[in-house]
Amino acid sequence: MARKGPKFYAVRVGRKPGVYDTWDETEKLVAGFRGAVRKLINSDAAFDDDSYQKSRPDPTPPAPAAASTPSPAPPPAKRAKLNPAPAVQQAPTTTSKNSNNDIAVVYTDGAAPGNGKAHAQAGIGVWFGANDPRNISARLPGPVQTNQRAELTAILYALEAFPLTTSVEIRTDSQYSIDCVTRWYLGWVENGWRSSKGEPVKNDDIIKPIRARIDSRDAAGASTRFTKVAGHSGEPGNDQADLLAVAGAQLPAVS
Repeated sequence: MARKGPKFYAVRVGRKPGVYDTWDETEKLVAGFRGAVRKLINSDAAFDDDSYQKSRPDPTPPAPAAASTPSPAPPPAKRAKLNPAPAVQQAPTTTSKNSNNDIAVVYTDGAAPGNGKAHAQAGIGVWFGANDPRNISARLPGPVQTNQRAELTAILYALEAFPLTTSVEIRTDSQYSIDCVTRWYLGWVENGWRSSKGEPVKNDDIIKPIRARIDSRDAAGASTRFTKVAGHSGEPGNDQADLLAVAGAQLPAVS
């Protein structure tokens, strides 16, 4: 430490705290030292911390601190396995007055390559689950091969696969089919199964058996629910039903 004189400099916070008799010595100890504290003292009397003057911050940034060894990151949490569920699903339309918490879910679809043309071939797809022996892939019976008839027939086959006492939710991408068996049929019954134009209702030979099956299920205390799902959207059940329907369309014709 330098000797003390009538005028000296005190370094409280710096590279080497102490008391020095020249500014040159003091400056070397506070220059570039962030948060340095020094003061000019006229005697070597004791002084308290409040008497120190903080030096002006030096524009030169301090040297970076030595990097510490980071703690190992915790292993990523395992993702929970999710059960397949519809990617896009609208609010279901329930045609039954009864309600049951235990409800079986089945997907239906129809396919008709060349739909609307003379050479069209239609297929039916009903998917109960992976590797389920009840899954259906079949050719649409009859001479009229349309997508709408295939969609409706798939619903009929699905309903016939369950006992009347089992509540069922049918998921389909056919809004036409849902409307036929839950809304429009009421007006057709009143009109003697004729449309508002007085023409015979198309596909009534499939719609009537579906409605009869639903009415019997209502009487047995089971609910029948229809849910509209988006077609060809990556929704697993609908995609599987579609594959079954497309394969059914390639099968030989059924009278």
